Amino acid sequence: MSDARGIGLGMSILATNLGFSAAITNPFTIGVAQELAGLPLFSGAGLRMLIFGAIYGILAVFLVRYARSVERSPESSPVFKEDLTERAKYEPLQLMTVSENPRLGKAIALAFAEAGADLVVTARSVDQVEETSGEIEKLGRK
Repeated sequence: MSDARGIGLGMSILATNLGFSAAITNPFTIGVAQELAGLPLFSGAGLRMLIFGAIYGILAVFLVRYARSVERSPESSPVFKEDLTERAKYEPLQLMTVSENPRLGKAIALAFAEAGADLVVTARSVDQVEETSGEIEKLGRK
């Protein structure tokens, strides 16, 4: 997906803003404000829970719909051209990863393959090399 940065930012920044804006029990946004207004501490929690749930649902639907639309048509992403430029920078890059844990090494290799890298796979056994190489080839890489 070419807009992983936008989706990642949405998941982190929008969620942070949601938590701050529609806080249910945040002592800084709720406790202090209610004390200054002369309201009972943390009163109205039920209404805040409804508002939080509604905003959270809207956020989740928005992010999922956006991610699916970019997955269907990567060119529709506002950062599509920048993403192509960034990927082109790393196209000739050769990487070597070393991991004592075979599962971690395999996960790293598959992540690089998904990002478009061609790989040289080594492992402690021929079976591990063949298994990982097969999965990389299924991703359309070599």
